[in-house]
Amino acid sequence: MGVRGESMSEAAPILPIPDVTLKPDVKFSDGTPVTAEHVADCLNELNEKNDSAQSSLGKLTATPLGELDGAAVVGLDANSSDDTKKALTVRIESERPTHVMDAVLAEWVFVVYLAKGDGNFVFTGPYEIESFGEDKIELVPNPHYDERALERPRITIEKFADGNELAEGLEDGGIDIGFHLPIDTLPDLRKADGVRVKSFEVGYHYMAFHNLDTLPDVRVRKAIDLAIDRTALSQALAGGNPTRSLFPDYSPYYSDESDSHGDPDAAAALLDEAGWGLNAETGLREKDGQVLTLRAVAYPHRPGLVIMLPVIEESLEDLGIDVATMVTGDDWDETQSIIDGRTFDILLWAQHTLPAGDPLWFLSAFFRSDGGNNHANLRSDGVDALIDAIILTTSSSGVGALCLAVAAIIGALLTDMLRHNRSLAGLVRRYPGACLSDPGEESLRSPIFVCGSSMAAAATDWRDANATRHLRPQAFVPSVHRIQHL
Repeated sequence: MGVRGESMSEAAPILPIPDVTLKPDVKFSDGTPVTAEHVADCLNELNEKNDSAQSSLGKLTATPLGELDGAAVVGLDANSSDDTKKALTVRIESERPTHVMDAVLAEWVFVVYLAKGDGNFVFTGPYEIESFGEDKIELVPNPHYDERALERPRITIEKFADGNELAEGLEDGGIDIGFHLPIDTLPDLRKADGVRVKSFEVGYHYMAFHNLDTLPDVRVRKAIDLAIDRTALSQALAGGNPTRSLFPDYSPYYSDESDSHGDPDAAAALLDEAGWGLNAETGLREKDGQVLTLRAVAYPHRPGLVIMLPVIEESLEDLGIDVATMVTGDDWDETQSIIDGRTFDILLWAQHTLPAGDPLWFLSAFFRSDGGNNHANLRSDGVDALIDAIILTTSSSGVGALCLAVAAIIGALLTDMLRHNRSLAGLVRRYPGACLSDPGEESLRSPIFVCGSSMAAAATDWRDANATRHLRPQAFVPSVHRIQHL
C-alpha cells in the first residue's frame, strides 16, 4: 500500500472513507518509528502543495486515529489492543472517493518523509541520503530497513551531460549498467568487448498534445494526426509499437484498430475542407492571407522525443504546413514556461500511463478539466463525467468500458498517442547473470536505480569504500514492463 502499509478497511459502507493501517515496526532511516501522524502530515502537505497529489482524489484530509508517540508503536502487532493499533491507522477523507486507495497511494507523488530541523529529509526506503548536491547524490543503505541492509552496495548518483557520454563510459568499461542509450550509439556498443545491449518493453507512451487554444479547428488537428506516420516514428526510434491507444497493449484498457501509417491524402483533404488551401507558388497552406504555421516543442530529457521531432516536422511540411520546431534545454523551467504560457501548438511528451496499474491517475491528471497536467486545455463535461464514473466502478470490465468511452472522446478531439515505448539497456561483463526480460524469466539481479534524465548512478560495496563499481544508468529506470495484478 504505498508507505509500506498493511491493510485497508472501509469505515462507511455507502461513501467509502478508507482507513489505512500501516505495518508495525517501520522506521525512517534515522531510526524514528513511523506513526500514523507522520503519514497523515505527509499526505496533507503533498496534497496541498503538489497538483499531482490531487489528480485521483482531489482535495484530501488525512487524520491519524491514534495519539501514541513513536516509542509506543514499536512492537505493535495483530494482537495489540484496538486503541493501541489506532496509532498505526490513518483515515483519508477525499473530495473524490475511490475504491482503489491502495493504487492511489502507490502513485509516485505519495512519498512518506520526515522533515528534520536542519532542513533535510529522511525516508523509509532501503537507502538513506548521505549527501545531496547539485551534481551528485550519495546514498548508503538504510540500516533500519531490514536485516539485509549491509548486503546492499553504496550508490552515487551523478549528473551526466548527455546519453553519448553515457555510451562512451559503457564502451570503455567505466560504467556497468546504462539505461536509455541513444539509438545512434548502438552499432559501436554492440561491437564493444563485453557489452551487451538489451531492448525491453516499458510502460511509457510517447504522445503529442495539441493546444486546443491555438488549434481550435478539429479538422486541422485531425489532419495533423493523419499526417504523422507512427510506423516511421518506430523505425526512427529502432523499436516500440506504434499506437493510438491511451494504454499499452498488455493492459485490459488497450484499444487500437487504426492504421499506424500516415495518410497524407486524407490529411490534405481535411485541410482543404477547413479552408487552408495550398498556394501553388509558395507550397504553403494559407487561409485569409495567413500561412498555417505550427510550433512543435520537445524536451531533451527523453531523447526519443528529440528523434521524433524532425520526422513529424517533415510529414507536416510535406502537407504545406510551416513548422517551427524547438528543443528546450536541460533546465525544466524553460519547458514549463512554454506550457504555462501556452506558446506551443504541439507538445511532445513521454508518460507512463499506468504507473500504479490503474488508469484513473493518467486520465484525471491529463484530461480532466481541472487536471494538473491538462496540457491540451481540454474542457469536456463528458470526459469529466466518465472519469467520475471510473472512480465509483469496481469491476475491471466496467472500468475498461469507461476507458474506451474516454478514449473515443479524446480521440475525436485529438490528443495523439504516438508510440508505446521500448527502452535500451547496456550491461557489461561484470554482471554476467543480469537479465532484462519478461516476467517469468530471471529478473535483473544487478542494482537498479531511479535517476533523472541526465543523472547517473554509481554503486560501491558499502562495507568497502575503496571497492568502487560504477553503475550509471541514464534517464528513468522503467518501473514496470508488465501489469501482472489489476
